[in-house]
Amino acid sequence: MSSDSDQKAITQYTSEAEASNNGLFRPTEVPAGLADPRFFKNIVPAGVHVDLGPVASFLQITADNQHSGVGHAFDMGGEFAVSKGVFAYNSWDTLKSEKNTIFLEARNEVLIITFSLHSTPTIPEAMYAVVVEQLQDFPKAVGHFNWN
Repeated sequence: MSSDSDQKAITQYTSEAEASNNGLFRPTEVPAGLADPRFFKNIVPAGVHVDLGPVASFLQITADNQHSGVGHAFDMGGEFAVSKGVFAYNSWDTLKSEKNTIFLEARNEVLIITFSLHSTPTIPEAMYAVVVEQLQDFPKAVGHFNWN
């Protein structure tokens, strides 16, 4: 479960400059609900590393609370640089209990990754979002992800 300091780290910055200087993004810059504790109990800053390949792209996510995992997805589009975003989830034990299906989408320079145990993005176990400058929109890419 996230601590009060984790929650403050996400929400305390009120200006773009403050957020950028601290490596965080304001919740208004990511999809509505992602940083809302009514939807996810745990909200932490996290980084993602993406290696784009000719067929599959490989992803590694590391949250500031030391949770991490690796996975792959198909049809992610072109090159892009990624910085720190927001990782939101409810139960860590549930999330890592089995391989996750991931759904990736880029809209309006926001990369959104939805994690599901039920092979459908409508029942998410977790979400990750990050603002990526000059990111080209791409339709949903699908893959798999395993948490350590």
